[in-house]
Amino acid sequence: LPSILLVLEGDLQIEVGAANHQRVAQGRAFPAGTALFVPGDLEERGLELQLSARNNCVVYQATVGPDF
Repeated sequence: LPSILLVLEGDLQIEVGAANHQRVAQGRAFPAGTALFVPGDLEERGLELQLSARNNCVVYQATVGPDF
């Protein structure tokens, strides 16, 4: 997978989970304008990336990994 660069346009939270849907990290808030760099080798780690607004509305979700 190519690297992914996300530039946030609003205050969002990031949630990272393992391929088995076990939550790894969540709840960290990023201000608008923050750039998130997702390395291309993320698929080898079997992680899920989810960005949600403060009202918990999912605005971006990507599932990568050999198990999918």
